[in-house]
Amino acid sequence: METPDFSIAARAAGEVGWKDDFKELREALLAHNLKENVKEATQYLDGIETKRREIEHCGETNAAEACKVDVRFIYQVLRGFPKEIVFAQTLLGFEAASADPGKNRRH
Repeated sequence: METPDFSIAARAAGEVGWKDDFKELREALLAHNLKENVKEATQYLDGIETKRREIEHCGETNAAEACKVDVRFIYQVLRGFPKEIVFAQTLLGFEAASADPGKNRRH
């Protein structure tokens, strides 16, 4: 379970505010640098996976048995924030998963 940094998403939500039209809210958040936060979130998860593969020697002749285990990330949303930030954080998770669908299942 991971919660990548969502500070850009939170800042964007604060600037955009709440909109009852979710499509309009999504587009406004993406226009306020949420795409940059998506890039950072995917890089963060890639870093975790790279470190794991390094520690376990995955892809090497002395690879640990753990390299055969599927690793999946569960994106965590912190629901205690104002609704526009919760929406932005949720959107960040969906956009990050959509940006690199092959990473939803890692070996």
